[in-house]
Amino acid sequence: MQKFYLSVTFDYIGYPDCYHGHGRSRHDTEVLACLFFEVPVCYRETVGDIVQMIIEDVNGKVDPIEFLNEAEQNLELQEEIAEFLTDERLEEAIRRAIGPDVKDSEPFFEDNSEDTEELVDSLELLSLIGYIHVYRA
Repeated sequence: MQKFYLSVTFDYIGYPDCYHGHGRSRHDTEVLACLFFEVPVCYRETVGDIVQMIIEDVNGKVDPIEFLNEAEQNLELQEEIAEFLTDERLEEAIRRAIGPDVKDSEPFFEDNSEDTEELVDSLELLSLIGYIHVYRA
């Protein structure tokens, strides 16, 4: 049985300068750790693209884990959480958040219409911002 559980939240899609944080989830006393991700999007990405981009974003950070609550001062627990956060587990949690039976080749964004294509072509890159929270299982 796993010691921890991962939950992924897709919190915001838009201009990163307009994002103000994830607010209420910070108040959850059950969260042991939080990993922030921000990936550039243009509404043409597939599910597989998004999954890989999130994992690469988390792995590309120098110190991606923010420890919270009881994990803040517990170095042993921090090490256990860090060891638990493998690419495979991150991918499993991201896919669970996206939904069952969704294929890598499917578009991540539902609205892939011509209107969206024209709008995206005229905009700067937007960001998909979210969090991976670590809980005790």
